[in-house]
Amino acid sequence: MKIGLLGFGKAGKAVANVILQHKDFSLEWVLKKTDTLNKLSAKDILGISASDDALIYSQNSTDIETLLEDHPVTLLLIFPTKKASIFMASSQPVKRSRSSQPFRITEKMRSGF
Repeated sequence: MKIGLLGFGKAGKAVANVILQHKDFSLEWVLKKTDTLNKLSAKDILGISASDDALIYSQNSTDIETLLEDHPVTLLLIFPTKKASIFMASSQPVKRSRSSQPFRITEKMRSGF
């Protein structure tokens, strides 16, 4: 199962650690708010040997819609900051892979994780 992560704080890193060690999961990418760690690999940051790409992208240089289109995932896990509120309503649907149901990204989600 291909997985994408929004957020790479304590919870995001803990979940990334588990995903990277599981043979049936593949951490495709991580999208975080700041440029810190941009274009590095989560597996290298966490010190885990895995075949996953697990590249870290910054919200400042990569938007979620483009990331989902270029690197589709079957599961998107969201780990927002304390300030973020997630609302699943938006006028801009982004298609998930293997599903006809749209995944909707809100402005709060774009700026709040």
